[in-house]
Amino acid sequence: MGEALDKLPPKRQQFCREYLIDLNATQAAIRAGYSKKTAAEQGYRLLINVQVQEALRELREELAQRPDIATPEEVLAGYTRDIRFDPRKLFDESGILKDVKDLDDDTALAIAGFEISEKIAESNGGQDTTCFRNLKYKLPDKKANRDSLAKHLGLFVERHALTDTDGNDVLGEILDEIKGVTRGLPNRDQRKILE
Repeated sequence: MGEALDKLPPKRQQFCREYLIDLNATQAAIRAGYSKKTAAEQGYRLLINVQVQEALRELREELAQRPDIATPEEVLAGYTRDIRFDPRKLFDESGILKDVKDLDDDTALAIAGFEISEKIAESNGGQDTTCFRNLKYKLPDKKANRDSLAKHLGLFVERHALTDTDGNDVLGEILDEIKGVTRGLPNRDQRKILE
């Protein structure tokens, strides 16, 4: 474990470990034992805490050193491979769906999952037996991969709204209130005349 993590109280240490699972501060706070009622607020407070940030940085560095964890380059290459996935590679020259063992490496890596079901049908009093095999491939979500890659490359600008629990625009209300207060005050030109 890292020095910064060791300096934190056990509950905060657990928050750091939980946060790295899904990068969801609210859920990490709940899993670490904070109240569900205040988990969102606690998660936010923990994430802006300098000691927690340092512990998270150390934990990320430790993860990056593990050989079983994909490097950032591998993650980006995976997004790209999934985006460029060509479903035609799933079929042979006759248009028949290939078996999993017959897929090339890139195609096999791009498959999000598969399902095989078999059904045996008998006819002529059990004399003739036919086996039906059904193979379904689950394909990668290209839109999600494009969005993730674009976000990483800085192609999207995220906009955040500050709202209260009822969905009201808190920042807008504050700005309107400030504008209302300043309406009665003299502007710069008027202040120069008054001086």
